[in-house]
Amino acid sequence: MQEKQETLPYSKVILALGIASIITCCFYWLPSVLCSVICLIMAIKGNKAYNLNPNNYTKSSHKNLKAGKICGIIGLILNIPFLIYIIFLKATLIEEINTILELLKLTEDLLLLKSN
Repeated sequence: MQEKQETLPYSKVILALGIASIITCCFYWLPSVLCSVICLIMAIKGNKAYNLNPNNYTKSSHKNLKAGKICGIIGLILNIPFLIYIIFLKATLIEEINTILELLKLTEDLLLLKSN
């Protein structure tokens, strides 16, 4: 007699988080990265449970886990260009702000010289 197979813990949640990471990368990077990282951590734990005793779990739940993991990786990869852009933008803005502050200081110095 064959044992009743269970679904892998959180296999549907992993799939939902993976899909959410792809969808949210179109709007804002932070939720997407969080969904991707949580999805991948949960997928690694789920894979360990499956590898310990694969006969206890259904094939469909393992497929959901693998699909969610792939979606999480895709979501993370889609965010890499956006994160590079944000880093570049912040570095550029800091440089521009410093330039503006220097110009304001020079203008202030010129005004003080004219008033003397």
